[in-house]
Amino acid sequence: MTGFEVRFRDKVIVASIGNKGVLPVIISYCNNVGIAKDNNSEWLSISGLDGGKRLKWFSGEIEDVEYISIKIVDVEQTSEPVEVSYPDLNKELIEYYFMMKKELEEEGVL
Repeated sequence: MTGFEVRFRDKVIVASIGNKGVLPVIISYCNNVGIAKDNNSEWLSISGLDGGKRLKWFSGEIEDVEYISIKIVDVEQTSEPVEVSYPDLNKELIEYYFMMKKELEEEGVL
């Protein structure tokens, strides 16, 4: 699988998704001139959509970061996302799915 290896501070994040998705790594700078003095911000976001789920590995300010390395790599395993959500699905349906999955695993069906 192809993905990104992002290194900054003491972090190494490897992110990749399946065939039906998108994986952006975004570095942004916001200059709020005229709104407030010293209200500039640098932001890093590593997140993606994989099928019907939204994955997030990192999202936050990076003002103390001096060096960020982003490489395109072939990966077999990704870093564990810090957040996984299912924006297109009903919350109750997702809870029911995981409850049934656990029940079937306990019974040895799955």
